[in-house]
Amino acid sequence: MLIRDVKLSDAREITAIYRRYVTDNAVSFELEPPDEVEMARRIAKVTKEYPWIVMEEDGDVIGYAYGGRFRERKAYDPTSELSVYVADVHHRKGVGKALVEELIERLKAMGIYTLIAGVTLPNPGSVALMESFGFKHIGTFENVGRKFGKWYSVAMFSMSIRDYD
Repeated sequence: MLIRDVKLSDAREITAIYRRYVTDNAVSFELEPPDEVEMARRIAKVTKEYPWIVMEEDGDVIGYAYGGRFRERKAYDPTSELSVYVADVHHRKGVGKALVEELIERLKAMGIYTLIAGVTLPNPGSVALMESFGFKHIGTFENVGRKFGKWYSVAMFSMSIRDYD
């Protein structure tokens, strides 16, 4: 397995991975999955400022992770929100963990101090992943998303990745 920077040509495989998170569950609060063109646009936008990485196995993208702006105001710049998605057949094989580990190192190298992650509940696997890295549960936004006729809450996690000056 290989972790590398995303390429725009990965948009097709990334779209296929992400589609399930939109259509089959409430991990993503999007209601319609983006197409390949839209995913390529998102990749181009994110990679102007933040790392976006993929894990490859036998030439196929099996997972991806990226950092992103936490909030728009300039004072939030030392903070990044992270996202990680893994193809179904590769869950519980260490793919997400390897991607998050690499992403943390890249965000730290670019000067990020604090990481934020939101996890739609229930999602014990993602909660365990965040906690395995030392993310702390800082609160839960109750019933903030509605999808498939049901209300969902989002647990928020935070972690410092460098000493504050």
